[in-house]
Amino acid sequence: MRYFFSEDRFGNMVTFNDVQSVGGAERIPVYVEQMRIGDAREPFNYAEGYLPEARFTRTFGFSPSELEKLQGYLLRNSDLLFEIARERAASS
Repeated sequence: MRYFFSEDRFGNMVTFNDVQSVGGAERIPVYVEQMRIGDAREPFNYAEGYLPEARFTRTFGFSPSELEKLQGYLLRNSDLLFEIARERAASS
């Protein structure tokens, strides 16, 4: 299930999925989307990846410097995202 986390002043919306266990380690799929004005063919920039390493596996439309800033944001909020994901899993 996808959960909303935040939206910044640049229109970057961060969502995340449930905690996954892979090889005995926990990870969370994270998604960042930003609406592109005036481009009906590709209406969103996006970046998909995983925490805790904040490594993006698929991206479109974001510049390298934007991706670096997004990675920093995700790393700074990684503990909180894991806490929220665990709480949601426990309550479902």
